[in-house]
Amino acid sequence: MTTSPTPTNDLSSAAASLSDRYMAMIYDAIFFLLIIFISAKIILFFNADGRIAQYVFFVFLFLYDPLRVTFFRATPGHYLKGLRVVSSNAKNLNFFKS
Repeated sequence: MTTSPTPTNDLSSAAASLSDRYMAMIYDAIFFLLIIFISAKIILFFNADGRIAQYVFFVFLFLYDPLRVTFFRATPGHYLKGLRVVSSNAKNLNFFKS
């Protein structure tokens, strides 16, 4: 008679390796630099006020990661490496926890 293993809620066995997390961070940095480059080109094209563009980008910089994790459970770098961000009880994080 065989018994099936009992399911556990231990996410430590499913945690990503340090190298996967590091590579996801590098992918996110490349993606973010692309966004900076494209934003700069758009600002120059429209001759937008530099100060307003700086404020908009500054807000985007701090909201980027929490919004991506809250709504998509991953940033682009996480997605490319197959990682997902969840709470300890395997549920989505809210905005303040992410």
